[in-house]
Amino acid sequence: MSPLAEAGGIKDVVYGLSRALASGGHDVTVILPMYRFLEGKSYGDPLVSFPLSGRKGDETIGLYPCSVEGIRVLLVKADVFLSKDRVYTYSIREEGLKGEFKYGKGHLDAHEMNLTLQYAALEGAMALGEAPDVFHLHDGHCGFLPAILRTRRRYFNFFRNTGTLLTIHNGGTVYQQNIGDLREAEKLTGLNHSVLKKLETPMGYNPLLCAGLYGEINTVSEKYAEDLLSGNDRNSGNLGELFRSAGVSLYGITNGIDPEHHDRCSHSPVLQNGSQKSFSEKKSECRAILIQRIGELEKSGYLYGSVIDDDRPLFTLQSRIAYQKGIDILADFLETYAPSLDARFLVLGEGDRDLESRLAGIAGKTENFAYFRYYDPSLSADTFAGGDFFLIPSRWEPCGLTDFIAQLNGNIPIVHETGGLVKTRDRINGFSYSPNTPEMLARKVSEVIDLYRNDGEALHQIRKTAVNIINEKYTWRQVLDERYLPLYRTIAKKEY
Repeated sequence: MSPLAEAGGIKDVVYGLSRALASGGHDVTVILPMYRFLEGKSYGDPLVSFPLSGRKGDETIGLYPCSVEGIRVLLVKADVFLSKDRVYTYSIREEGLKGEFKYGKGHLDAHEMNLTLQYAALEGAMALGEAPDVFHLHDGHCGFLPAILRTRRRYFNFFRNTGTLLTIHNGGTVYQQNIGDLREAEKLTGLNHSVLKKLETPMGYNPLLCAGLYGEINTVSEKYAEDLLSGNDRNSGNLGELFRSAGVSLYGITNGIDPEHHDRCSHSPVLQNGSQKSFSEKKSECRAILIQRIGELEKSGYLYGSVIDDDRPLFTLQSRIAYQKGIDILADFLETYAPSLDARFLVLGEGDRDLESRLAGIAGKTENFAYFRYYDPSLSADTFAGGDFFLIPSRWEPCGLTDFIAQLNGNIPIVHETGGLVKTRDRINGFSYSPNTPEMLARKVSEVIDLYRNDGEALHQIRKTAVNIINEKYTWRQVLDERYLPLYRTIAKKEY
């Protein structure tokens, strides 16, 4: 959840949706792990404490309260979280502590982390005497909670009027959080064999299937729900077939965004009411700030290449460095086509070590490309604000929020036509291309450079249209009122 634990688009969704709920007068509590980077802050005494069994026996778990813009957050203090430097993957420091901890790879005890969070949510709610109308769960990390709540005697009376909704942010095979071993599944989930049998798949015991059998599920865009159920999504194994066979329904709700939270340099008012000239002046100010920031980071050890301040258009990308995000396709494009293009390119992010090394190597020999191997929220915001065009070559993308964030900053997205990215339409509120090859990306970038040089007014209209569409359809207030609240009310009234 932004700004406490920054990782992926889920951080923006949890923040934005919770903020919209709180501002609408609804009681909302976010339950979040207390990672190592959150420990030591002044949280005071735990709101409640209770024993919880883990691999090392019983441990006293505390829920520590803090507030983010009026949103109540309870941080789960447990050894399995306090040992982690990052939300999903190991850091360089952790790799140095133990050889089996690999930088950029997922936590080996991720299943224990997941179930600790789920049980802490249930036990915490009981200790506080607060049975919510709805537990809103996010991704496979929380998928066993609906079955625990419905089938374990300790919980089903207290939560008899509580519904569950799990949002699938990414249903890719490696993101499903399947538990492969029956004994481990029994030990960690506490579910009996008859329940687990319903969740058994060729890849293990599936928490997403669990969430659909014992509660409701939605995805972060209508198109992604359609892709999953139709079998067109080849990156999720047979998840859609599992849902269809089990009679699980999917709701598609495209994520919203808070325009004022993501507009770094107040581009939106200029785009709504100003001229191309006034926008260009604002963009020049933001680019100057970005160039200055990059210059200050040249000795950090994380920057490869340099960004030159000239009149060439600046193409940017801020992303997790992963194959899902099409970074290998981008690397092929940068290596083969970018050097001959009259443009500059800047990439920010960290993730897969091999892809990081490849980008660093290309930056070292390509005059118009720079790579910053780190995630820095402030620099990321400056990149959205200072760039002219934002590249999104994802292989698959359930929703995508970076296209929204880029649009709010007048940084026109160029997307591969997949999943939730289809909300960016070619030459209307951005640019799109297919198939997802380096050649097609190069063709689209060349087209955009030509417009940048010869038809600035057309680009300005695209920017204005993009911001207008967001304000008309995709603010969190609208998404909450029109989609999530009706669904919450249906779920809360449903009998199980």
